[in-house]
Amino acid sequence: MVSRYFALQQIARGTLHEQPFKWGQLVEIWRNESIANTLAHEFPTDAFNYRERNGGYFYRRTIVPLASRRVDDPKTLSDSWRGMCEELASTDFRAAVAELCGTDLSEYPMEAVAFRGGRDTHYLPHVDASLRLGFRLIIYFNARWKEDWGGSLRILDPLDHSTIHHKIPPKVGNATVIVRDGHFADTWHEVTRLTGAGIATRNTLNVTYYQPGTTRTSQ
Repeated sequence: MVSRYFALQQIARGTLHEQPFKWGQLVEIWRNESIANTLAHEFPTDAFNYRERNGGYFYRRTIVPLASRRVDDPKTLSDSWRGMCEELASTDFRAAVAELCGTDLSEYPMEAVAFRGGRDTHYLPHVDASLRLGFRLIIYFNARWKEDWGGSLRILDPLDHSTIHHKIPPKVGNATVIVRDGHFADTWHEVTRLTGAGIATRNTLNVTYYQPGTTRTSQ
């Protein structure tokens, strides 16, 4: 596996938790700190669409269209982001995620969607119902993040959403994987409300491998 941007072995050898459901946790996914900070600093700002959900709001844009393996509207991305997104669509990157998930992903169509969330953005407890079968890698792109800003992903107990099993801040280098493999429908998680007038936006990239045969998606 060869990559200019991703530390592919870190992805392939990430931690796959079994409790409270199956999900993946990754750290230090970039080749070095300089690359990580550059990608965080150059997170795209153009061509986003406004959305509202769970009482909050966010902006989204498609980076790699479903099953296309190409970068959408590359002129709106920096050179580093274009290069990184080309790697997202590569067979080596797919192989690293497949090794982590223990699943052959060669027939799973991939889509990558960027999200920017501002003040008051949050996601109430949910299970990513739009992903009925597949794997969603959530990559974080904030170079710095204060805990009291909120915005952490929290892994919740399926039977008691007030019980928090893990909390992951949206700092660059971190990533998580939501696993929907037919046995884990209760993948309950949330994103805590962003607070404070001076916070940065919460920047993420969802890289999703959908069940074979998927032709339309909703994020």
